[in-house]
Amino acid sequence: MLTALVLLATAAAATAQEGLSVAGVFGGRFNGRSGVRETTISGGSLAPHRLDLYRSLSFDSPGADDVALVERAVKQDGASATDREVQLRAGRLYYGFYTLPRRNSKNRYLLYLNQLAAGGDKLLVIYLEGHASAEQVKKMLK
Repeated sequence: MLTALVLLATAAAATAQEGLSVAGVFGGRFNGRSGVRETTISGGSLAPHRLDLYRSLSFDSPGADDVALVERAVKQDGASATDREVQLRAGRLYYGFYTLPRRNSKNRYLLYLNQLAAGGDKLLVIYLEGHASAEQVKKMLK
């Protein structure tokens, strides 16, 4: 029974980004790489935030290929966003918060932060899905 629940949760997380370019950066693509962490949270702990799914991928000191891959995927998905906040630094995408089209009556959000564009050493992408408003998500992420 427990195995079935884990498989079901994994399948739900895997299909959450279906049709999005960022789906290609999640799902274990970077498993085993030093300095790369992927986190998936679903269920009860997100309920107070009105979310059903949280997925993040963070890199400590990513390579140029990693940055290019993630940035390209985020920009592709951001092109169809219904709302966006974007900041560029030195011609590179530094920050992006995108409200993606709803799917299965759920709001979807994508956050991108490239600290390398501002002299830092981290890269972060977060996908969120649920009934939270953009303001609620921003407040939670702060």
